[in-house]
Amino acid sequence: MAVNLEETFRQVMRPSHSLRERWMPTIYFVMGQAGWFACVIGAEKGVAWIGVAFVIILITVHLQRVAQPFNEAKLIASVVVIGGIWESVVVYFGLLAYPTSTEIHGLAPVWLLAL
Repeated sequence: MAVNLEETFRQVMRPSHSLRERWMPTIYFVMGQAGWFACVIGAEKGVAWIGVAFVIILITVHLQRVAQPFNEAKLIASVVVIGGIWESVVVYFGLLAYPTSTEIHGLAPVWLLAL
């Protein structure tokens, strides 16, 4: 069985993804940073809901793109719950304070959970 190196080279070098797919990691990074800024700046300006809404839109778009959206949603929910518990413990014991945006005393602010 002879190996055709030219054909193998063409298959390896052939782009397997569209230009859009190749840029998706960069787009995810940029949009994630935009979500972070929207949450932090929004909280600082007293309009934390803007950041939270932006992140909800990002998550919705992400869930439409993945192969198993239900499993992905469960993973995201798990991370939010674990992060929320951790941050709330830190806030409750006074190790960290969010003076401008804590809606319920002793709990982590919603904008932080959106991160």
